Amino acid sequence: MKPITQTNTTLRFQFDIYTPLDSENSKGETTQKKWTSEKEFIDLFENIEWSNYPAPPTINVYEPNSNILLWVSLYATSDDNDEMFIVGYHRFVQFRTLLGLGKVKEKEKMTTYFVVGRDGVKSVFSSYFQSHLNSMEKQLEKFNAELS
Repeated sequence: MKPITQTNTTLRFQFDIYTPLDSENSKGETTQKKWTSEKEFIDLFENIEWSNYPAPPTINVYEPNSNILLWVSLYATSDDNDEMFIVGYHRFVQFRTLLGLGKVKEKEKMTTYFVVGRDGVKSVFSSYFQSHLNSMEKQLEKFNAELS
């Protein structure tokens, strides 16, 4: 995998890759944070060698000034070479204490979704890179509904 460098000062997103060192995914290494764009992420996603590791690596993408993180990892491959990915959506949500009447607080929320095929993953991340979070959330819910 070739290193990605920041070529445009308007890039807002960074990524890192968690690479497991054992098949139980209990030990691993995380690369340094690197700047990325939507196109560079798609190139990385398309060219990563998922099968070269004891367990599939995880690609994390986030905005440094945001509390939102999106990650993807290969979950399974069928006999027909269809791929299923797991996408994690990590964010902070605001809520009010005392049955909605108290102070506003934030809590961490992590949701995972299953997405069949690379095109679905690329569509979700495209919405994320374009800051269309409502569209991204609808796509993720749709993917989960299709698997139910």
